[in-house]
Amino acid sequence: MGKFKVGDRVRFVEKYSTAEVGDEGVVESFWSEGVNVKVGETSYGCFDRRVELVPAWQPKVGDRVRFVRDSTAGGARFGAKGEKATVISNPRKSANGRYALDVTLDNNRLGFSPGAYIDELEPLPAVAAAQPADLTIEAGKFYKTRDGRKVGPAFVRGDIATFGELGNWQSAVWADSGRQSSRSNTTSELPNDIISEWIDEPVVSASNDNAAPAKPKFKAGDRVFAKFAAISGNGTVVRVDDLDDRMPYLVDIDGRGSFWCYDGDVDIARAPTPTAIVALIEDGQPKPAARPFVHTTESAAKAEADRLAGIAKGQQFGVYILTTTSQEAVPTYKHEWQRLAAKGEKIAAIKELRAVTGMQLKPAKDVVEHFVEYPYGAAA
Repeated sequence: MGKFKVGDRVRFVEKYSTAEVGDEGVVESFWSEGVNVKVGETSYGCFDRRVELVPAWQPKVGDRVRFVRDSTAGGARFGAKGEKATVISNPRKSANGRYALDVTLDNNRLGFSPGAYIDELEPLPAVAAAQPADLTIEAGKFYKTRDGRKVGPAFVRGDIATFGELGNWQSAVWADSGRQSSRSNTTSELPNDIISEWIDEPVVSASNDNAAPAKPKFKAGDRVFAKFAAISGNGTVVRVDDLDDRMPYLVDIDGRGSFWCYDGDVDIARAPTPTAIVALIEDGQPKPAARPFVHTTESAAKAEADRLAGIAKGQQFGVYILTTTSQEAVPTYKHEWQRLAAKGEKIAAIKELRAVTGMQLKPAKDVVEHFVEYPYGAAA
């Protein structure tokens, strides 16, 4: 009773009464020493050793399957976990009591079809395939057999088609249906049945694990935006490690220190966030403080303007954002007297000019004053 339960489908493994070996039935009930099995309209009370449980799933020729673990018949070479295959034989009971069948591995690396136990296979989801009855074999084309092989080119003579060679009669099928079976047998499914025209899969370029690693995106001296843990900001690449494709960049993040950063955490430098000030507005004109506080973001400045407006009710406060700046380089001079004159030290400039040229006081004074009035050489 422990081996079966009511409703199980079982198969006779011994001849018993009128039941033949291989006859299948359903467990109806149990008795003290065995099981009651109904085959068709006949019930048999027998010892449970006379029957065996029929596997819930029984593959048939042409079924697509996948290994749920490495093959116990020959290891992963004969079928690795997850590998797909096509069933090419009916199940058979092995000496160890397990049911086995033959399959063709999708990559056919063995050159033959290995055996596999049913309990290490699972069915693949059914895929709608072209039915042989709707197929007409055309000469010169290649086709797919029920067991997954590519055959061809096709040779058609009358209503018979052969593949590879005209005289390859072992491959013969009916040209108007692709079936290997006889005209009177239109339901059998045999390994050589043609089920569809063969379509080659797109060629995928093999990867080269030994290829040289990609060049780093940045080099030492580049300005970048980098992130390390909670620290982020613009910085300068100090060093690049070509051999580390995970953390290749040593970045000096401005004012924060130097850190080795992941490749994905380094990007081109970001534009600095514009600063802003808050100013009182009277008669439409801003009146900022002599040294206004500079806010690092517009939102911070707006919050301050709102705060001041809440305190000084009736007064208006505006936010002014720094958008552009202008700056000219400090001019350089060939002579010391020019530098002194530019600083406003005219007497020192006159003395220096007289010392290096021997000029009289009046001409030296005129030269210095002219230089101060027209420092960039404009005409008097």
